[in-house]
Amino acid sequence: MLLAELLYNHFEMKDTRLNTFKGIIKSLMLYRGSKYTNMTEIEGDKLLDSKIKAVYRFLQEDNINIDDYYKFMKNYIPQGKVVLSIDRTTWELGQKQLESKSNR
Repeated sequence: MLLAELLYNHFEMKDTRLNTFKGIIKSLMLYRGSKYTNMTEIEGDKLLDSKIKAVYRFLQEDNINIDDYYKFMKNYIPQGKVVLSIDRTTWELGQKQLESKSNR
């Protein structure tokens, strides 16, 4: 099944948002990074700057329903113990920035 079909079957959002979401996922798989310029694998004739803005808006807004996300992901997460690895050096918690030891 194609990624677009999977997303369409699991998430209720506008087609433009689904296209942006699909582009973000595709870019993360291709480039294995989260830079905005890498996350613009969005189809269409948009300029790079427009694609970057679309990704930014998608991530800023609350587009993904948590229940839809769970229903989508539960098929891909094995039962039992799972190790989660997060590659992030700076986190925000309210107004406070949290930094990892490697970023100090």
